[in-house]
Amino acid sequence: MLMSGPRFAHLTGRRMWERCDHSGTRIEGNPAAVTLAPRLDGDDRPAFDATDYAAWQAVQGSAVVLPCAPDRCADAVVLLARPGQALALLTPAGWLPQPVAAPAEPTFDAVLLDFAPLQPPPTPAAPDAVALDPAGRLWLLDRAARCLRLLTPGFHLQASVPLPPDIEPGFFGCSAWGLVVTDRAAPRFIAQPWGGAWQGYALPAGVASAAIVALAADPAFPTAVALVKGPAAQWQLMTIGAGRVDIHPLPLAVAPLHLLLTAADHVLVGKVAHRPGDPRPTFFREYLLKPAGPEAERGFAVRGFDGRALWREAGGDGRIMASTAAGARALYPREPALAGSGVVETWALDSGIFGCVWHRLFADLCLPADCAITIEAKTADELPPFDLRRPARLPVDQAGDARPAPIDDPWPPLGSLSADEAEGWVRLGLADPRPAHADRPLADSVAERPSQDPLASRRQPSATPPAGMRSHEFLITAPPGRYLWLRIRLAGTRRQAPALFALRATFPRPSLLDYLPAYWRSDPEGADATERALALFEGWMTELDQRTDALPTLLDPRLVPAEALPWLASFLALSFDARVREGVRRQLLQDIASLYRQRGTLTGLTRLLGILAEAPVKIVEGFRLRRPTAAFVGSALIGPGLEIGGSESPLGASDGDAWARELAREHTALLLRRATEASPCPARTPDNPLPEDALIGFYRRHAHRFTVIVPRACDATLAAVLELAIETHKPAHTVHRLCWLDAGYRVGSASLVGISHLGPVSRPTPAVLGSAVLSTFTTLHRGRREDRYPYFKPMNPWEASP
Repeated sequence: MLMSGPRFAHLTGRRMWERCDHSGTRIEGNPAAVTLAPRLDGDDRPAFDATDYAAWQAVQGSAVVLPCAPDRCADAVVLLARPGQALALLTPAGWLPQPVAAPAEPTFDAVLLDFAPLQPPPTPAAPDAVALDPAGRLWLLDRAARCLRLLTPGFHLQASVPLPPDIEPGFFGCSAWGLVVTDRAAPRFIAQPWGGAWQGYALPAGVASAAIVALAADPAFPTAVALVKGPAAQWQLMTIGAGRVDIHPLPLAVAPLHLLLTAADHVLVGKVAHRPGDPRPTFFREYLLKPAGPEAERGFAVRGFDGRALWREAGGDGRIMASTAAGARALYPREPALAGSGVVETWALDSGIFGCVWHRLFADLCLPADCAITIEAKTADELPPFDLRRPARLPVDQAGDARPAPIDDPWPPLGSLSADEAEGWVRLGLADPRPAHADRPLADSVAERPSQDPLASRRQPSATPPAGMRSHEFLITAPPGRYLWLRIRLAGTRRQAPALFALRATFPRPSLLDYLPAYWRSDPEGADATERALALFEGWMTELDQRTDALPTLLDPRLVPAEALPWLASFLALSFDARVREGVRRQLLQDIASLYRQRGTLTGLTRLLGILAEAPVKIVEGFRLRRPTAAFVGSALIGPGLEIGGSESPLGASDGDAWARELAREHTALLLRRATEASPCPARTPDNPLPEDALIGFYRRHAHRFTVIVPRACDATLAAVLELAIETHKPAHTVHRLCWLDAGYRVGSASLVGISHLGPVSRPTPAVLGSAVLSTFTTLHRGRREDRYPYFKPMNPWEASP
């Protein structure tokens, strides 16, 4: 007896979770998970006041990492600038003051000249900000002189760039496209693209009372960001690009101040809570810069931060460092205290069946100790009227309160008409914890999907389940209805919270009662009791049927899970190299029958290597590289196939193979030694081990040799795989050579000299000795003039032929 497997409606991924209604929850990680949002009322710290914020602003500075010069073996150094103080270098002993030297005095010859030297610009005693440009030059902001100073690598003043007179310089930064300077007197800033002029930008009229309190720029990234404080403590983040400025609300913002660009689309924002240098942790949050606005992501913290500067370490790790009184400390991942509870309500899941009886609900989640999750369900056959629908509240990590649904919104609406609605909602019973994806056939399989694969959706999930994730099974006890809404309540502690990854609701409910005689359904009351008793066995029988239905996929190379590929290949006497990726293994299994039939042939070897290289491999046999004018003195007649001089093949080694050259050298050395000896032994002169007959040498050089041309960049791992495959599957007594074509000289469109042929002839046409006629098609000499090829020279093994 086989039961038809139920269908399911699923909710997973960031895009789907964003459309739900959130209260005290946020979306984090990849794969996306709904979890509790951080608390916004402090983290075991005293209440924030304006004097604390002013204290942080007073010490706010900037820092840059000076990289090591290419010709010097020295570590990168950190240079710190704080308003009102001299520059400081970070050393193992702490911060060391670094004064800015005046320009070097010019030197003159002994002849005295009656010229007055130019007065150098005054040296700033206390630069207010420091930045690096894309060329590695060091810039200083001198607020008193209203200009920017350019320094040499030795910290000597090199040049000055005046700022517009109507601006009071505030913060300064260098991005990939130019310089940015904010104005402390008004909510505006000026920018100068590299090679351009200063341009002024003012904030929109709606934020006229705002102030720019921080600026971050990096020469490696094309965007600068500024923190804007609006009225009533409304915080906004302004992104500044080349000719474009956007401003958006900053979510999860409670007294932010410090900014640092960690990537082209990520910015780190610090949260002020106590005095600078306090041993308690200072919290930071990283934001993703999206076109619709910044989105909160990971949290960080550091202890003892003095508020002067943040910077990214040079090198591959790219750690974020914070200045302290004694030096610097690295930020470590840490989330602030979490809210104790949160609620997320889903949009309508549509079964497409009027009066559908929903069956089971599988929730993929991580549930730490002391955390809990409860789910309520609601069903209906009709959607709420558009006029009564309420907008979905956004996650806490996204700016804004609610997302009003447009009238043409394709997403189904929420089921509740108010946030605290209780009517019609049915709480589901206790869940049965099961292994991750236990409801899916072959759930333990993990496969790497080839891109643009039309069968990818039919295979198993591509991502490994997160550690600790389990599938919790609920029985949906809501009344029948076409649409299903779910309300999930999360409960956690200050440090731990549930993480909900996906929901899968199965429908319609299968019944073993349908397989019994009609007698068992004649009495409605008795049928209900019988059906509930049979439901104890329905779950595992349904899953067994689903696994039975999935068995044919184990025999299909396109659908079999990745872990079962070696098992399927073992039936076909095929073993995989560990260096071969999954997509190549599937293709080998699909073509294994034809590859076995063509084993040892040119066609079969070409197909095999093409699959392994994932490129159109071409095999050129050595005898096909003979020039059509090949002839041998003493046996050739003058005709259209005669050539005198030159090598026979542009792909062949002109001086013979390495073993032949070595043998010739040894034979020549033996003859020289015999010439110097009075009575050489043996008396008979040894024969030349190499054939002196030109015809024999010709065939020895070309017969049983082939070249494998791979049109892709050379890769050591792939080369080893191809060499092993060639040695295993090539004909006996043959010699091969591997050639990579990652770049080459092209004629026309995708034509390679020596490989592709232009015209109706697809291969060289050899001359027929004794019947060729001397004509204009005959090459008598291969000489070339120097002025014939002015832009390239012949080179081995790809030698251009005139």
